[in-house]
Amino acid sequence: MKVLVTGSSGFIGQYVLQELSLINVEVIAIHKSKSKKLKYFKNVRYFLKDINNIDKEFYEEIGSPKILIHLAWGNLPNYDSEHHTNIELPIQINFLKKMVLFGLQNILISGTCFEYGNGSGCLNEKQNLNPLNNYARAKVELLNYLIKLKKDNNFKYTWARLFYMYGDGQNPASLWPQLKKAVQEKKLSFSISGEQLRDYLHVKEVAKIIVKLILKDSEIGVVNICSGKPLKIKDLVESWISDNDWKIKITSGYQPIGEFKPLDFWGNDTKLSAVL
Repeated sequence: MKVLVTGSSGFIGQYVLQELSLINVEVIAIHKSKSKKLKYFKNVRYFLKDINNIDKEFYEEIGSPKILIHLAWGNLPNYDSEHHTNIELPIQINFLKKMVLFGLQNILISGTCFEYGNGSGCLNEKQNLNPLNNYARAKVELLNYLIKLKKDNNFKYTWARLFYMYGDGQNPASLWPQLKKAVQEKKLSFSISGEQLRDYLHVKEVAKIIVKLILKDSEIGVVNICSGKPLKIKDLVESWISDNDWKIKITSGYQPIGEFKPLDFWGNDTKLSAVL
């Protein structure tokens, strides 16, 4: 079995490759970053390739894989850049169309909880979508295109709507790297307001779920990738400190929630639990 993975050198991608290395599959990992140090896995072949430049010849060269885990997306974490709607979205549409026409049979694509926009409370897959930033708008448009593409072509798809994640290798501006940096710099305190409720999973757990879903080889559609458990950011950070036996203390401080983020929201994991 061959599995094609895009965005393989990214934060989630490297953890997905690690999970795939534990099972009997051949992995074709494509990435466009020349600077990132890639991890070695015995069943993974890396290719430096932009998804915008993939043609039938390359697809056949890599063995015509029938399964795709599609994580690639450019210009993150600048979520409100017009790059997402004006440049990235057409690239993504063109890539998926070509891959389906080449013979792809099973696709998992990473979505985002930002597709729910200003929805609050427990969010399920049937919730109305109201994306408030260009990244989420582009993702919703891509999902709509995928559904239309499905009508005229025979393939299975899973839209893995990701909630919040943490783990090593994450963008330095994220909460987990900020806390680790403060610990490494031997700071005595870490300032955070932290009253808002969020839904977090370690990226390794997210990668395990992604691999389990794609190996189901079934029509799953949209599914929340989440814990289903709301947790105050403050309590989450305290658990990280306790689990790692760090000595740093949390102090109350102001941390803006962000223009596109409601105060409290988390994922409904009913469908995910049923599928798994």
